[in-house]
Amino acid sequence: FEVEQFEHEWKQPSILFQIKRDTSTSSQSDKKVIIGCHIDSINFKFYQDAPGVDDNLSGIVTVVQSIRQIVRLVESGQLAMRNSLEFHFYSAEEIGSLGSIQVFEAYRRRNNEVAALLQQDMTGYTQKSLDSGHKEHFGIITDYTSQSLMQFTKKIIDLYCDIPYLDTQCGKICSDHISALMYGYPAIYVLESKVDLSNPFIHSAQDTIERIDYAHMLQHTKLTTAFALELAISD
Repeated sequence: FEVEQFEHEWKQPSILFQIKRDTSTSSQSDKKVIIGCHIDSINFKFYQDAPGVDDNLSGIVTVVQSIRQIVRLVESGQLAMRNSLEFHFYSAEEIGSLGSIQVFEAYRRRNNEVAALLQQDMTGYTQKSLDSGHKEHFGIITDYTSQSLMQFTKKIIDLYCDIPYLDTQCGKICSDHISALMYGYPAIYVLESKVDLSNPFIHSAQDTIERIDYAHMLQHTKLTTAFALELAISD
């Protein structure tokens, strides 16, 4: 296990946590499988509270819970990884994915190989879907994404999760996965729902804990854990 505090020219660093592969079962090539989330929040009415519980404490908790499960497997000797796993906590997403851009710029400069990135940003809100007559679901972002990785992720959801997915589009750059794509790395973003049914209270003082659906976050944790493990043990 290794933790890197990735410093930026602004105050908040990004945090990179790595679980190193088992070199006895691996080739010389070390591909990284990355799970990402962002750790900043913003209120567009500046100087007002920005609790950011769904955007993006929910994503942070999803990633941390996945880490706990995977670390338990590693420490028990039940997991032989062919690829390294990394869990990234990016700063400054809300003002243009600045933290993740600098991280992936550095990765490209170092010639790091990245097999895949899954971004977890907003994983806890379902009420608008239910109020609109939709079943609980994942929202798979189909624009600004790697098409082959999207098909893989859909298979992971079908196999490991208890809710379906629906295709949706951001129509704009909407999370840190764009930074990996900018530097030529495969990346995908899976949201809590279709974009038009996602949390309307983000970027305000109303993004608070009473609006969180913990059972839905559990589904995101299943997705995140399965995605990471399947790619970590694969050639």
